[in-house]
Amino acid sequence: MRDIFRVRVKTKEGEIEIEGSQLFVDKKMEQLPELVKKLDRVLADNGSKNKDATSQVESNKDKKTTIKKKPVSSKTRTASANLSVPNSFKQWLAKFPDKIRQADILLIACYFIQHRSPDNIFKCFLAKNTLAKAGIELTNLDSSINRLINEQLILVSKKAGKLTLYKVSTKGRNSLIDLIQ
Repeated sequence: MRDIFRVRVKTKEGEIEIEGSQLFVDKKMEQLPELVKKLDRVLADNGSKNKDATSQVESNKDKKTTIKKKPVSSKTRTASANLSVPNSFKQWLAKFPDKIRQADILLIACYFIQHRSPDNIFKCFLAKNTLAKAGIELTNLDSSINRLINEQLILVSKKAGKLTLYKVSTKGRNSLIDLIQ
């Protein structure tokens, strides 16, 4: 099995991703200032257009360097900006791979509910109902919740009697971003 190395440099305006062998990544890291200049040129060429622009600098079967421009708005300055959540849960779920573990499916539902909540929290039974409406039934909800808590992907926000309110952690958001990519 070949080792693949990846470096991603993110700025407010875009990102540079380098992927390949360790030698290739090391070589490109030495060229990072030139790649940043290339990013600036890509941004300048696209002016104030509000769509993604991607420039493939070098590509072959095992190596790639990509420069991407991301649209910037006032909303993208929030912590959840990396995750664009549509209004429909099925559309949100379609952004993720088909084969993922049950705990990740639950995390996806939890973040969807939290994103729509004015308090930025969620209740487990709402996640279960959202999944049921989408035709997904988890075999053991409590086990999946405990797994997410143990992995620190969700945190207990408040407890009121038997009702527990949760919040998806920064680590949980990052996990969702990784799943989408």
